Amino acid sequence: MKNNSRIYRSIIKTLLYSDVFDYPLRKRELWKFLNIRGRVNKDLFNKNLDEMVQSRQIKMKDGYYFLTGRGNVIFTRLERTRISRDKMEIANKAARILSYIPTIKLIGISGSLSLKNASLQDDIDFFIIAKPDTLWITRFLVNVLLIITSHKRSIRDSQGMNLICPNLFLSESELSMSIVRRNLFSAREIAQLYVLFERDRTYKKFLSANFWIKNFLPNIKIPKKKYIHKNDRSILGFLDKIFYALQFLYMSNRITAEEIRRNAAYFHPKNKGEIILKIYKLRYEKYLKNILQDIDNKSPFLYI
Repeated sequence: MKNNSRIYRSIIKTLLYSDVFDYPLRKRELWKFLNIRGRVNKDLFNKNLDEMVQSRQIKMKDGYYFLTGRGNVIFTRLERTRISRDKMEIANKAARILSYIPTIKLIGISGSLSLKNASLQDDIDFFIIAKPDTLWITRFLVNVLLIITSHKRSIRDSQGMNLICPNLFLSESELSMSIVRRNLFSAREIAQLYVLFERDRTYKKFLSANFWIKNFLPNIKIPKKKYIHKNDRSILGFLDKIFYALQFLYMSNRITAEEIRRNAAYFHPKNKGEIILKIYKLRYEKYLKNILQDIDNKSPFLYI
């Protein structure tokens, strides 16, 4: 086992991360989201995965891979897939309406619904990319349309079931995730983003701008081409500054850990990712202690 400890450890880490969300993985998903430093031969990965199942270090049933004692997550995933269908219909309907906003370059679903793993009470998280120098105009128009069509979740809604929560806006001129957010949580969020609408292959541009995610997920395919975006020096740019100032003033007394800038607005606070990673780390350390005593003593969280 020591000869393959790197692959073994990475398979366990990947399954454990998904287990935080009660989400067993198919083989192609396990390969896609494999959390490993550097590349690994796929045949060797398949061989090690089979060995781990045969030695009962992990389980496989009905094409799903999961941790020993966690077979119930298969039922959970299937049930959440069923629940997610209705939410996806709502999301697609809302995205079709928002797609008429000419400054929108991409509308995507983030969070659990992006993997069709939403619980019944979950809201629908929207990720939106806007043309350069139009982010705050775009956000205003998005909120207006969602309110008019009764799709918008408000801050007064304690239960946001099936309502749209547009919680992340990026300008096309600043697609790269901020450095403080470059971790496994953000890498997975980017890699599993479900695109509902885009113009000009914006998702590929977004991936290219966040090539750093390959430090965590080397099997994600990302174009190496670099894209250059110029800010709009027209009247739109001037208007966007006004919209930014007015919206920031309106939100100022409610801002906590959110990250609000002219070209980026993260309305999900950083501590959500930090909490997920902390739970993941604790689970991994417990699993490592109980099951994988013969893996080498290197820190498994060197790259988290």
